[in-house]
Amino acid sequence: MSKSMEKPCIMVVEDEFIVAQDLIASLTHMGYAVCAHADSGEKAIQQAEENQPDLVIMDIVLKGEMDGIQAAGQIHERFQIPVIFLTAFGNQALLDRAKSIEPFGYLIKPFNEGELHSALEIGLYKAAMEKKLRLSEKRFKAMAELLPTGILEIDHDFRITYMNSSAFKMLGVSQVQFEEGIDVRDFLQIEEHEFPLVDEHAEDRDEYGAPLLRLGKGPAEFRLQRKDGSSIEVIADSAVMPAGENKAVLRLGEESTRILVNLTDITQIKKLEFQLHQSQKMEAIGRLAGGIAHDFNNILYVILGYSELMMGNMAKNHPHYEGLREIFTASERARLLVKQLMAFGRKQVLNINWVDINQVIRDFEKLLGRVIGEDIELKIHLMQNPAVVKADITQIEQILMNLVVNARDAMPDGGTLTIQTGTVELDGSFASARSEVTPGDYIMIVVADTGTGMDKETIEKIFEPFFTTKSKEVGTGLGLSTVYGIIKQHDGHIDVYSEPGRGSVFKIYLPSFTEDVCIVESESAVPSKSMEGSATVLVVEDDPSVLRMTCKILVEKGYRVFEALNADDAVRRAQNYKGKLHLLLTDVIMPGMKGPEVYQRIREFHPETRALFMSGYTADVITRHGVLKEGLQFIQKPFSAKALLAKIEHLITESL
Repeated sequence: MSKSMEKPCIMVVEDEFIVAQDLIASLTHMGYAVCAHADSGEKAIQQAEENQPDLVIMDIVLKGEMDGIQAAGQIHERFQIPVIFLTAFGNQALLDRAKSIEPFGYLIKPFNEGELHSALEIGLYKAAMEKKLRLSEKRFKAMAELLPTGILEIDHDFRITYMNSSAFKMLGVSQVQFEEGIDVRDFLQIEEHEFPLVDEHAEDRDEYGAPLLRLGKGPAEFRLQRKDGSSIEVIADSAVMPAGENKAVLRLGEESTRILVNLTDITQIKKLEFQLHQSQKMEAIGRLAGGIAHDFNNILYVILGYSELMMGNMAKNHPHYEGLREIFTASERARLLVKQLMAFGRKQVLNINWVDINQVIRDFEKLLGRVIGEDIELKIHLMQNPAVVKADITQIEQILMNLVVNARDAMPDGGTLTIQTGTVELDGSFASARSEVTPGDYIMIVVADTGTGMDKETIEKIFEPFFTTKSKEVGTGLGLSTVYGIIKQHDGHIDVYSEPGRGSVFKIYLPSFTEDVCIVESESAVPSKSMEGSATVLVVEDDPSVLRMTCKILVEKGYRVFEALNADDAVRRAQNYKGKLHLLLTDVIMPGMKGPEVYQRIREFHPETRALFMSGYTADVITRHGVLKEGLQFIQKPFSAKALLAKIEHLITESL
């Protein structure tokens, strides 16, 4: 027979034999099954455990040390079995005591079968509903324990009455602490002076408990302080169970009010949002730098070039020589400033080659020693195998120099500067915590100092352009932003670890390579060649002032120079020239054909001709036009006459 068709099982607890037998007979007559009879409280508890009845009819007054109220209380608490009390007395004190265990009904002796039947049916119905409720609560609590979000129940006194396992972990609470009692205000950021107002003036809790009241108004963001003192960011979704008739109003002063809260930890999301914001801010500044770079670089090039040429043709005691030198010096500073901004914005044109970081550091060691001075000890620890990366060697040198200078300035009273290399694998968890990192194998460069260190607020800003903790006379605020831009342009990453008074550690990660490669040496290690300017150069530039300046520099050096304002004119001049054309010096982006296209056309007539490309545009603009390729020689505007001549001499000498 199915459970739904079984007769309800009743246990009778009555110490008067005749009354008990009469009651059992009535129950049987009405279709109930009597599964047990007990004549004392102690026996009732034993029988209830053994037989598990659906309902107990319990006389309040029983022989023995335990009366019916005590027995009923234990039966209900231990086995969740409902109880209906029998009593021959209408004593109010007795009834009040019986109420404390929440019986399912009362029968006052004497009673008839109709009254008995009604009491039993109501009791059994309430018991069935209570059982369903218990099962439902058990099911939903089990579900709550499986949720990754934190679930809380808060009462009208701000006490947390329930927490799921995720909430325990999220808030850093132990079971002992929970059992001792926890006030939700321990986690919420409510000012201390508001606590007594909320506690003592219930009518004003809506006003002074504003952070709590936000829980009842849909999703809200909170910063919670965990038990260990650390903070987390959460989104709180809530459901309010208010008291009274006006269920649209939450008043925490009403005793039956409960708030159910679902907490989602968004700390990591907030961190990534901040990193994205920082990245976007820096990218915006980079775009700004790139936007002005081309025109500004062309202007600077003309100023630099003419001032340098005029100084070269003028005696140092000439009355205008010092003025020209100041113009040249100021222009050179402006050129370096633009270069730093472009480095920060990842806009520089890179000369990418295979580079051994270990060798760069070895070649740089003596220079770095002179930079830091005698009161700072330099320690270098290099990995045993070559630390090979794909990079622009001059930019790697720039990174090292900027970080070393920064470390030196952080140790005014001396200290220790450590440079170290190694290999490291950045896994998915490391990458997921940083917005621009790809998992993989990296070469790690560590630059550590024992200087003054930095606080958290400073660390968050150190890579921003023009941010500096130094005086205006000492720092421009572009040193570390330049480092940041160069590293990002090399698909790398930089981390900073520092505390006030405990020094700083900069860790740079550049993608590593293990295949056999041809390592490029730093310029200081490559012997230079010398050649007089006696070769033929074709200069192509669509800016007339830049074209005139460039040709003047080359002519004064002794080169034979042809000039062209556009690509078609350049191709025509090359085609008509029957002698040896040693070098094509051309702008990259021009109306019509781009620089590399001009080079390809000219090589049809002069296959031995070398090419040097120049541009004031940024790397992303050149790349977007599809003209920036590895292996092509490039010089970034603005450049000095000395730098241009050195580059040209090197290329022509190589071709001889």
